[in-house]
Amino acid sequence: MRRLLPALAAALALAPAGTRGDRRAAEDHFLHGRYVEAARAFAAVAAKGDRHARLGAGRGALRVGEHAQAEAAARQLAQGGGALSVDGQALLGEVLLATGRLADARRELEAVVAKKPRALRARLLLTRLQRETGQAAAVKAGCEAFIDDYNARRIDRRSGLELHYVAAAAHLCENFSDAKDTWLEALGLAPDLFEANVELGFLFLEKYNSADAARSF
Repeated sequence: MRRLLPALAAALALAPAGTRGDRRAAEDHFLHGRYVEAARAFAAVAAKGDRHARLGAGRGALRVGEHAQAEAAARQLAQGGGALSVDGQALLGEVLLATGRLADARRELEAVVAKKPRALRARLLLTRLQRETGQAAAVKAGCEAFIDDYNARRIDRRSGLELHYVAAAAHLCENFSDAKDTWLEALGLAPDLFEANVELGFLFLEKYNSADAARSF
């Protein structure tokens, strides 16, 4: 993965300010795991002052292991005010979790969830952190909240990404059947959704189903 980093750095540094960026195309690259292409597209839009694109560039940096760059972007956005500050704080929590600063990550993610209960990724990451730190009751509550949201149709069932988060929560609580079914529902809507395919593949491997795992991967 380290061999991707020069391309990422070049994409972020060299995108001309006059390039016509398309944030939606960048987000499509990101969701489908094309992180270098996403960085290039986000950089082109960010060069025009688009803070949403700066958030995307930070997320891309995290995916390819550029933790310092991702953290700098997250802190800048979190401190910048406005609606994006919560998203920046969520990214900061994710960076802190990825780099093992669990107490700091918990503080940031709990703050995000308190401010924005619909922050599904932050909720999932917080539940994963709670599992890593042995908070069984909190993990159970976190998983059940996702299932309750799904049953109450507070989850957008037309969104493969939102369904992916529900599936990941079910997997986290070892509800393997619901996790598999919900991932398949998500992938029926978004067949190339990168994280959903990868995590479903690992679920199949846990169940010694190497053929379906290979198809997911």
